[in-house]
Amino acid sequence: MDFGSSVYQSYWVTAIKADVVDQPWVADGIFTDDCVAMPPQVGYSATSVKYPTDTAFSAGMNSFVSAISTGLHGFGQKLWCNKGETRSAIGSAAWRALDASASPPDVFLEEGAFAVMWGPWAVQFTQESEWKNQIDTMAALKNTKAAMLSHTQLVEGQSGSDNFGNTVSFWQILWYSLGSYLLGKNDVLGNAYFMFHGGDSDYNKIIWYNEYDNIDLGKALGSYAVTTIGGVNIYSREFEKGYVYVNPTGNVASVALPQGGRQLTHDNLLSPLTSLPLVSSISLSGHSAGIVLKTDWISRLPRRHLACNFGSRDRISEHQPRSYHHLLLHRSGYRRGGQRFRPIGFGKRDHSSRPRYHPPFCPQRAHRNGSFIHSDQSDLECLNR
Repeated sequence: MDFGSSVYQSYWVTAIKADVVDQPWVADGIFTDDCVAMPPQVGYSATSVKYPTDTAFSAGMNSFVSAISTGLHGFGQKLWCNKGETRSAIGSAAWRALDASASPPDVFLEEGAFAVMWGPWAVQFTQESEWKNQIDTMAALKNTKAAMLSHTQLVEGQSGSDNFGNTVSFWQILWYSLGSYLLGKNDVLGNAYFMFHGGDSDYNKIIWYNEYDNIDLGKALGSYAVTTIGGVNIYSREFEKGYVYVNPTGNVASVALPQGGRQLTHDNLLSPLTSLPLVSSISLSGHSAGIVLKTDWISRLPRRHLACNFGSRDRISEHQPRSYHHLLLHRSGYRRGGQRFRPIGFGKRDHSSRPRYHPPFCPQRAHRNGSFIHSDQSDLECLNR
């Protein structure tokens, strides 16, 4: 299989049309796994003769993605690619190049955003420069949507050690990941999505946390800013109704606020807004995030709902057409606000063969023989209507 060959690309599109698009159960789009930028992402055991360098490999893969995107769009189908590696320069460049191409994919998946469960630790955080690459790549997209997935081996209420040797809790990791997402999310285009799960779940169910319904910061008032405090870089972004602060390092920093505000935490998320502590500064431990509401907005908040692109508890987000929410979020057997989730495949996704440690950072995925539909390319997964 030569993914950079126009002959193979044509065969792939023709086969998908026959095996999926022309079937009575055809879906809205195709999820294509392992559209990677570098061989280490999938753990090849030898160097490719035709694509011996990361640059050559990435160019060949982008050629494949561009060709199948054009083909699928010609059939009225969407394309969702699991591409990843936005932490690296090559991976980020591959995302940006496809986003600017004549027929960009509809969605990119970053399966290792901000915090991941891979490795012998409770969670693995990237270095600050890699973390920043992920945020900047997501923010730079104009035509392709970004699905950002963070995770940890911990379950709700647990604590453990990260790869920096620090003690972290499940909720700290969720807030750090969500805060990182909010730093780069383009709420004008509404083209980014966020998902988080712990060690007791995977892709077999949709997890809905109270944070998704009870954080409302309004629109962003600009891009993120960076302030160095005692040698620690703190990233912040101002919104209409508050501020997000993220510490992507392993060190502690105390942040003076531009104005007094009320700090949200997981523990006080459901409390009356006027009961939240009024603070003029916040302390950020390593790899943590803080959210502070502006006091002048609190009296005008009718209710707190989701700050991300998922929408509120009683309606689907209006930022995107329904088809994208069907593609990304809805699953049979789950209901929210009376809206039944549409299925994503036929059953649970089997990750039992995935090793817990995946150097360098990214997962190596074995051949999948679970209950999803596969095409001639073994790692293709189809989204069933």
